[in-house]
Parts: sequence; C-alpha cells; structure tokens
Amino acid sequence: MAIYRLYDSRLPIEPRYPATRPSVADVDVWNDESANPEREDEQESGEGSSNSDEEDEIYDEIEYQKLRHAPPGPAYKGLKNNVPTTLMQLKGLPWNPGTPEYVNHAIILEYIQSIAQKRDLEKDVLYNTRVEHILKEDRRWLVRSITLTKTRCETVRKVPSLKEFDAVVVASGHYHAPKVPDIPGLKEWKQRWPTKVQHSKSYRDPEEFRNQNVLLVGASTSSTDIARELDQIASQVYQSSRGGAFDLPPLLLPANARRVNEIKSFDTIPEEAMPSTQVTPVLGAVTLHDGTTLRHIQRVIVATGYQHTLPFLPALHNDRIAVCDADDTQLITDGTQVHNLHKDIFYIPDPTLAFIGLPYYSANFALFEFQAIALTAAFAGRAKLPSTEDMRSEYRAKVENKGFGRAFHSVKGEEVSYADELLEWVNKDGEAVGADRVEGHSKEWRMARVVFAEKLRERLGLGV
Repeated sequence: MAIYRLYDSRLPIEPRYPATRPSVADVDVWNDESANPEREDEQESGEGSSNSDEEDEIYDEIEYQKLRHAPPGPAYKGLKNNVPTTLMQLKGLPWNPGTPEYVNHAIILEYIQSIAQKRDLEKDVLYNTRVEHILKEDRRWLVRSITLTKTRCETVRKVPSLKEFDAVVVASGHYHAPKVPDIPGLKEWKQRWPTKVQHSKSYRDPEEFRNQNVLLVGASTSSTDIARELDQIASQVYQSSRGGAFDLPPLLLPANARRVNEIKSFDTIPEEAMPSTQVTPVLGAVTLHDGTTLRHIQRVIVATGYQHTLPFLPALHNDRIAVCDADDTQLITDGTQVHNLHKDIFYIPDPTLAFIGLPYYSANFALFEFQAIALTAAFAGRAKLPSTEDMRSEYRAKVENKGFGRAFHSVKGEEVSYADELLEWVNKDGEAVGADRVEGHSKEWRMARVVFAEKLRERLGLGV
C-alpha cells in the first residue's frame, strides 16, 4: 500500500519574500534566483540575494529535488479538525465507533485511507507525479506531467508523460502557494534571519519556540491555532491584525498572547545595539501603524494565508490585473478567487474543465462529496448543464451579490442550501433518464450542523 501523508515533518522550501504573484506558485521560492527569469533585474542589482551570516546550510540535492517536486503541506504536529467528524462523514463510510468530534490528523488520515481501500482507488492513482501543463487541443485535454522515481543508485529521475483526456478535474486544494505581504523591512529580516522568519506553512512543532518572543503576522485561523499551541511554551506572543473581515476575535488567544495593531515596518537594529545576553537573538524592532514599537522579537511567523493558483494552466492566469478586471476566460488574477465557474465547479467557457473543493467555511468532506456527485452526473450525461449564457448570467449575479475576492467562495451560512441546490438539479435531470435519486444531508446531520453553528457563535462571543 502507498504511503499517504497529511502531516509531513519535512519543511517546505520557503516562498519568496514578498510572494504576491499566484501564477508562479511554488516555482518562485526563497533562495532560488533561477526560479523566475523575470527577477533578473534583482539578480543583477543584488536585491534578490538571500545570503546571510546565519544561513550556512545546504540542501541535499536529492532532497531538494523532492521538495521542489512535491512540497510538504501546511499540516503541523498537533493539528486537529475544526469541524466535528460527524459533519465530515461521507455517504456509507461512517467513522469508527467512538471517534471523538475533534481528532488529530493521524485519525483523519486513517479515514481517508479507509475510503481509498473500500472504493478501490489505489489502482487509479499516480504517486510522486506532478502536473506541469494542461492545454486543450482538438477537443482533447493534453496533460503533461513528471513522475519522480528513485534509481538503483539512490538518485532520482524525472520521467515525463503526456496523456490525452476528455475532461480534467482539478482538486488540488487552496493551501499550497503561500502569500507573503510586501511589508517594508520584512524581506530584509528574512535575508538576515532566514530560519527565524517563516511562513505558517513551515510551522510544525511549538517546542521550536520555547521561551521565545513570537510575532504572528495575521489574525485568522492558522495564526490563532498557532498562538494557542504556543500557550505556556513561548514567552510572549504578539498577533498582528489589520482588522480584516476574516480575523478571529482576540478572546480566543491564550494568556501569553495579545492582539496588536497592523505592522507598518520591520526595522533593523544596529548590531552594536543588539542585546548581547540573549541565547536567541533579537531580530529587530517592529513599528505598528498605531505608533507602538515591539522590541525583543525573536521569531516571526507570517500567517497571512495562501493564494489560489493553477500554475499548470498558465494561459488562464493573469496576475498583472486587478481581481475586478478579469475577463470571461481568466481563472486566476490576484489569487483571491477562481473566476468564471458555474456553481464553483464548472469552467463556464468549457465545462469539461471542472473543480472540486473551492468552497470554504464548510464541512469539507461532506460538501465536496456533493460537488463530486454533481460533477459526475454532468459528465455522465445524467444532468444537463445550463446554456453558456445562463451559466454566465448566474455567475454575474453571484459577483453582484458577493463581490470579488476571498469572500466569493465562502459558503458560511449557505452550505446546506448550496448542497440542496446541487442535488435538486441532479435529481430533477436524473429522474428524466431513470437515474437513482441522490439523498442530501440527513436530518441528523442538519441538526448537528445547527448545534455546531450555535456552539461556534458562542465560542466567538457572538451569542446564539
């Protein structure tokens, strides 16, 4: 049986600082000047260099190739689900009796493995394979990929492949390409202290931060989870917030953490002014927009989220324009959303390109299963997609209602109605061709969802 990984103790290669262009995804990484030819001007001037006195480690070449080929994900050692297991259950695949509502990633892994075994999925999976490019030609999708294999000499070999398909389904998730903001001084801090400044994707174990002062950039889910893990371990935790719509309330922070204002700049402290008694060096001073200065910061975790990215579909990327300027064919602009999809699934100009797993603020597994049911019904001819004009009209209405950006894919408060809408369409069309009816969320699931929502609101201090 193949080895699955939800948690990988290896650290991904850090992204470039700043990282604001989704089209380059994980190709443009820290300390790799050859990754992006558009950075030649920086290379010539020396601005792109990441050499530092602290950084003297050299990646093993084979391990580096593996990390570039398939970067480890953001799961950390103590990660648990934040939606109850009862709401994440798939049809006909119950959790083991006695499974708690919130479990470690290892239990989630076992559940995923059981799905693969019961539905005999192993034979259809290509492991160690990275999709490099997808292109439509003559009514067929050409998919170019590379498989990394190990040779008898313990080196690695890249095996290219080109295959044709009638349709393509992208289910690559959206916690892959880190977003690093362009805050004055942050790049220079990363250059000087490359192992002390990191994106949250590289966070693994709170023990690495014992007795240190930690600055968390960002105040949403990952940042708050990490702050809670650092309770009674870090000396002091500062969580910087811009007051964004997706920030969690500070009441969720532990006793050794406090919310602070948005960061204005990361300032360099002259070497002679650095405290000399510290075992772990102070990185510098941080100036906030409210005029406060944070001193004695010893570690920085950039928890500013991820960008939607489809590097294997470069023709459908344009991150040089604003999100509101996307035309009727582009999928990615600034990385905050995926454009031009019907029901967050079907690419409107060509529905043989489809997506699973874009909505968030949902009971992931359960909702994505209903998306998959709708997709397969359409591909199999059991459900008929609306005309291009009708899909476009519905999409524009959604834009008008939700606006552009990250909120576009949120189904907060809409998860049940979204799933019901999908199944209403599938069952109505399926009845005409004699297909079996697909049942939606059970009464028990819907009740559990209401209870969860009430508990969550109470926990967030929003009342019930």
